[in-house]
Amino acid sequence: MSNIHVFTSASNNYIPKARVLAKSIKKFHPDFHFHLVLCDKIHEKISFPKDENIDSLLLIEELPIPDFESWAFYHSVVELCTAAKGIAFQEIAKRYKCEKIIYLDPDTVLFNKLDEVVRVLDQNHVILTPHILKPQLTEEAILHYEISCLKHGIF
Repeated sequence: MSNIHVFTSASNNYIPKARVLAKSIKKFHPDFHFHLVLCDKIHEKISFPKDENIDSLLLIEELPIPDFESWAFYHSVVELCTAAKGIAFQEIAKRYKCEKIIYLDPDTVLFNKLDEVVRVLDQNHVILTPHILKPQLTEEAILHYEISCLKHGIF
């Protein structure tokens, strides 16, 4: 089995999207390991069957975050999902001795293999992909995408 790990960070309302992502990863890369970092308390109506495409569920409060409750108090759920990425990356690397780790947003789905990404990771330690590749042209798109990138970052 491959030692390539993929993870996403989500709250309860994005679990269905994360499941679609996991299923698409397993479709093209059945040997990849998929981890869901849940930045929320598990809702009582949500379960994770053993035959699901999610290989591990990491709860944010299980991550090595000093003074977790105080730290989490100052973040919205969306901010928690973003803030957890780096810590989760380190924890996954530590727990699983990964060859490669790929982070994908939970509202992503694969339509093809990630072979090019894996190939580029063979030659580079990190790959960053921007959300926007060209300037937006309509006022609505500028307000939505470009202002958002200025506020939250392009990657």
